[in-house]
Amino acid sequence: STDSDAFITPATIVGTTGYWGYVGKLNVQGPTDTGIDGQAINIDGSVYHNGDGVGTGITTVQANVALPLIEGKLDGYGAVGWFKANEVPAGQDDDIGFDLYAQVKYRFSEHMALEAGVDYVSLGEGHPDNVTAGANESRTMTLVFSRLQLEF
Repeated sequence: STDSDAFITPATIVGTTGYWGYVGKLNVQGPTDTGIDGQAINIDGSVYHNGDGVGTGITTVQANVALPLIEGKLDGYGAVGWFKANEVPAGQDDDIGFDLYAQVKYRFSEHMALEAGVDYVSLGEGHPDNVTAGANESRTMTLVFSRLQLEF
């Protein structure tokens, strides 16, 4: 075990360093929050499942908008986020990437809803998946999803 200067949170102690965010795949906890966010970034700058040696700290700027499209029946949601590592090893890029997210929610009843959306992600050269794979290039991913859910 090694000592770290990384910021320690209560979540770290129980084994996760995620944070709530507005976008999809680059947030551990956010609108997707279903385990489909395998490229998510933790607050320590690491990837969710394995962040050894890829940098520490994270700077992110995120914005969202949510509005009713048809009052009481159909809601829209959109978000954008940009991510950068604060400290990276020499020669490594600090660009983690950006995420564009949009979804709609149709309510069948008070407790039953269908959500559908799309999440477009650009993983920068500094994204842990690219660093650990030695990719040294950015790549994009698009996720299209839907889910029927019971809400209480």
